[in-house]
Amino acid sequence: MRAISNDKVNSIYSLLRSKKSNSKVAKQVGVSRTTVQKYRSSLKMSGNVNEAGRPSLISQRMVNYC
Repeated sequence: MRAISNDKVNSIYSLLRSKKSNSKVAKQVGVSRTTVQKYRSSLKMSGNVNEAGRPSLISQRMVNYC
């Protein structure tokens, strides 16, 4: 496994924060989707990226109630 440059890592992080898909980020930066997924999971663990997808139909209060 080769190390990628700090510029590419910063590009990956900024594109992931702008809610781009793994495939689009990989094509734009020039790395594999697996590499992008690795950086996405590290962002999730640090809590610096929002989950994409359909918003919940019930409030957090109702989730906690059930």
